[in-house]
Amino acid sequence: MKKISSFLIGIVVCNSLAQPLPDRTISEGVELSLSRIDTGVTSTPEAMIMKGGRLFTSHHTSHTAFLLKHPKGLFLIDTGVGQKIDEQFYDLPFLIRPFFKFTKITTVIGALKKEDPTFDPQSLSGILLTHLHWDHASAIEEFPQVPVYTTEQEHKAAFKKSGKEVGYFPSQYDSPKIQWEFAKMTNIAYGPFPQSKDLFGDGSVIIVPMTGHSEGSIGFFLHLKTARYFFVGDIIWTVKQLKQGVQKAYLASSLVDHSRPVLQGTIELLQRIEKENPDLVIVPTHDLDHNKKHIPHYPKFVH
Repeated sequence: MKKISSFLIGIVVCNSLAQPLPDRTISEGVELSLSRIDTGVTSTPEAMIMKGGRLFTSHHTSHTAFLLKHPKGLFLIDTGVGQKIDEQFYDLPFLIRPFFKFTKITTVIGALKKEDPTFDPQSLSGILLTHLHWDHASAIEEFPQVPVYTTEQEHKAAFKKSGKEVGYFPSQYDSPKIQWEFAKMTNIAYGPFPQSKDLFGDGSVIIVPMTGHSEGSIGFFLHLKTARYFFVGDIIWTVKQLKQGVQKAYLASSLVDHSRPVLQGTIELLQRIEKENPDLVIVPTHDLDHNKKHIPHYPKFVH
């Protein structure tokens, strides 16, 4: 059954490749601003990050949250690591923990309060999650009563697989106070993606399914005045993967990826999108050196 599903998904991807991305069209008066907060970093041999990577070339990995200003408020795309990450790490099997070591820098709340000591976490308008793995969802519970956007499929997988897959830490999202909002895709195609959701109804943020890394991963197209960004979560860890069309290094992928065959199709789709849209900035959450070139660190914003 799994092979059939992968085969059918492959057919959909192949048939959709010919569809170009639509032009950037957003409602008049709608402007976005974008910034990033690096909450943790680590340096890893590239050979452990991507297939065919160089052993003596370092990849700088960041655990990053992105700040999005929209006329409807201030939003996060992922949360990076939060204030309770040390406690949360106990959800990870002891022998696996060394593979995920990193150096803490700050937290989203820490960075925001440094600039504005009066910042109220409940003033955040929403958290947009590419998926619910630990390094993207760690700080959810630090923003009580703030809507958290994910897919129902990802939400179910996170609770079903907590304790069974290393990516999900149940202590990060088991509070009954979390205000879950499920992004329901419509059958309106967005370029090569057969389904999509216009989050605000103004064309500024488009959600699309991004299959392979987790069961319900999603990507976000952001339309700014100066550029268009495509947040792809952990489909790739570095943009270098797109040059060769390769996946993560096998050991890493076997630990964190849901379906390697499906993921390969998504990577090939990203390859095609990047080639056909040279002005598009693809944003893998953990590619620090790449993201520093395109998105300023808070408190600076790109518009």
